[in-house]
Amino acid sequence: MDEGEQLSIGELRKNTKTKIQSPDWTGKIQLQRHLLKELARQMNETKGSEVFASATMRWDEEEEEFTVSLLLEKTTRMSGKRKKRSTGKLTRIRRKSTFKGTIKVQRYLLKVFAEQMNEIEGDALRACIAGWQYGYGPTLHFVFELSPYYPSIAIRPEHGLKAWSF
Repeated sequence: MDEGEQLSIGELRKNTKTKIQSPDWTGKIQLQRHLLKELARQMNETKGSEVFASATMRWDEEEEEFTVSLLLEKTTRMSGKRKKRSTGKLTRIRRKSTFKGTIKVQRYLLKVFAEQMNEIEGDALRACIAGWQYGYGPTLHFVFELSPYYPSIAIRPEHGLKAWSF
């Protein structure tokens, strides 16, 4: 990370589930312009449909929430199995309150983020994150999904792009 660049940081709070498939955790993340630009550059270089970013989650006992941060991965990987969502899996590491993993970012999502970034001033774009918790104890891990933030249903696109709005 270059000097002066900020991390893309967000928080996940426990969600009151209304349906079985509802996320266990929901929140927002501030995506930094330099991260989105670099992800787009990597995607164009590899001509792939997805790129990966490193993700870290840490439990904040005081706030009772997870702090989530995204960084560029050192290497770009191509996935043979393609999904339509920008998802990631985080697994517990040595300390029991920290999880690490990767998140896959789809081309269509980067395009939406680029369009939104062009409409705002500043270097950070708000996006939504939703997390599902699996397992317990040493096998605990999280799967989470990144989606655009739309402040109201009126401006959400009609093309079926799913977004968790909070």
